[in-house]
Amino acid sequence: GHLTQLNNIAMENNGTRASGTSGYLASVNYVYDTLKANTNYEVWVQNFTYPVTTLIEKPVLYLVAPKAQNFTYKTDFEVMGAPPGPLDITGLMQRVPVLGCYDDDWTTFEAGNIALVVRGECPFQQKADLANKYNASAAILYNDGASGDRIGLLGASVVTTKAPIFFASFLTGLNLNSQVDPVTVFVSTWNQGGLVTTFNVIADTARGNPDSVIVVGSHLDSVPAGPGINDNGSGSSLNLELAIQLYKSGLINSIESHIRFCWWGGEELGLLGSAHYVADLVANYPEEKAKIVLNLNFDMVGSPNFFRGIYNGTSGPSDIVNGSAAIQYLFEDSFNARNLKWELTSFDGRSDYGPFINNGIPAGGLATGAEGIKTIQQRTFYGGLANAWYDPCYHQACDNIDNINQGVLGDMAFAAAEVLQTLSLKANVTDFFNDH
Repeated sequence: GHLTQLNNIAMENNGTRASGTSGYLASVNYVYDTLKANTNYEVWVQNFTYPVTTLIEKPVLYLVAPKAQNFTYKTDFEVMGAPPGPLDITGLMQRVPVLGCYDDDWTTFEAGNIALVVRGECPFQQKADLANKYNASAAILYNDGASGDRIGLLGASVVTTKAPIFFASFLTGLNLNSQVDPVTVFVSTWNQGGLVTTFNVIADTARGNPDSVIVVGSHLDSVPAGPGINDNGSGSSLNLELAIQLYKSGLINSIESHIRFCWWGGEELGLLGSAHYVADLVANYPEEKAKIVLNLNFDMVGSPNFFRGIYNGTSGPSDIVNGSAAIQYLFEDSFNARNLKWELTSFDGRSDYGPFINNGIPAGGLATGAEGIKTIQQRTFYGGLANAWYDPCYHQACDNIDNINQGVLGDMAFAAAEVLQTLSLKANVTDFFNDH
């Protein structure tokens, strides 16, 4: 099936399908060609660019005062993002209170200082954006030690305009946080900048009300470290099969809403593809953006040590909570009808529905777990191993064709198809949301 094809593509392309690589381009071609061969949808590829940086010299993180201490690159810290050119910055370190997710946390921040911010609550990009907004000369984000998988380094990246953004291990963060003020820190990066082009694949049904558009999305890229078959070959394949079966089953002939199937690039670099798609609509085609009634998102739906997760739409922003909750309840109904255990999972914008809910479009979706730890109670519900990751190969080379639980992938696909069918047959989706 599709998963095998994506796995083969990775194996033929240095073991990865990351944006900017030949493996990603081959994945785009596979989805495009498969849709063209099996449907009558209008299929197109949207390209966009993003900045990349190449390290010229090894970065430095050095505690100058109150006592001199050097930290080790790739052990104690890594660089999440930095502007191009050689940068040597010495500054006073200032702890950003709470979690640095909101303007309120930065009101006392003094421009030119180096910000120290703990991980948690919001995406890294949000913290990086605020560090730039409040004119930090640099920012050091650090892991929070909240669980065994939140101790070391991550390999995550952010886009930054002015301040280099470092990520430190939990122990390095504690060390810096415990220093007695005034604390002086020196950081150094030397990056060479450039632009890379990558792609979203978009397929539109020929039928359905063009003024009522359901966007079904999943990210197609992997991390550089591996083939990304659960993350997110699973969601991409589910999305592709939904698109094909909608057409082949003939259900396409009775849909009321227009359906747009999307495969996003650059998710692993910070939701770049979905953010570009939404930002382009907001800036250039606001009347098209206004036609989108909801977004369904499928990101990691075949985790080996799974739970059945439904995005907690009831916790969504107030402007979209009605619609997001209604989608959540439809997924609950689907699992309940088959006597399958399920639970709510965080609706925090960490995947490609984020740009939609941040622009007033309700969303919902499914997930089966990433680097979180399965509890003993979850084991009694779903089987598997307690005190282990939901996906033990998350963001690693072993996220290959053997890293999929076919049973739960089937459960998720059934629920996805049922909910998409229910929503697409509604004459007025927005009225349905407001009634629920």
